[in-house]
Amino acid sequence: MTAVGYTAPSLSEIHDTGINTNCFGSQFAVRNILVIFGNGSNDSITQCRILFLDEPTTGIDVASARQIRQLIQTLNQKGTTIFLTTHYIEEAERLCNRIAFIVGGRIVRIGLLDELMREVQQENVVQLAFADGVSDLKSSLQENFPDVVVEVPENQAIRLRSSRPLNLTPLMRFFEERNLPVYEARIMRPSLEEVFVKITGIELQKMKQEKEGKGKQ
Repeated sequence: MTAVGYTAPSLSEIHDTGINTNCFGSQFAVRNILVIFGNGSNDSITQCRILFLDEPTTGIDVASARQIRQLIQTLNQKGTTIFLTTHYIEEAERLCNRIAFIVGGRIVRIGLLDELMREVQQENVVQLAFADGVSDLKSSLQENFPDVVVEVPENQAIRLRSSRPLNLTPLMRFFEERNLPVYEARIMRPSLEEVFVKITGIELQKMKQEKEGKGKQ
């Protein structure tokens, strides 16, 4: 897993104040989290090396889910290896650096997050942002850089696509000569949901609906 994003509260703070308990799901989450984190004592489960969590943020309010993710990150920072199962694919992308896609009870693909991204993304994409309009530069830019596909998604942005890594130096020179400073250069990557759909051929929303339907039976 990768620890990013938030400053986690101390374990003693969570133990003393708990998590927002406005609904049953949150109360259930509080009990589970306090079991996992204990009160910070040496005999707490926080000392374990491997932890399995099955959809720990399902069915609870947003604030409580955020706190649980913070605590998961804290455990991981302290050296615990965590196996996290979740239908919230954005949660997996945020918390984990190694991903396994499970379909029908079978692992269909497993790999590091960056590896899965590269497997699906067949081209390099960079988007540049400008203060002024640049839509009239598309033809000139395409003419000067024939190996790059030029797109103008909006008047103050240009998107460049290439099958090879993009050398930004001549591109920056092109815009500098035209007195058009680049304010942002952003590498565009597919989301983990797009990767999942591409690899498995299954729409994520369909899987969620099927899971919810089974839960009601």
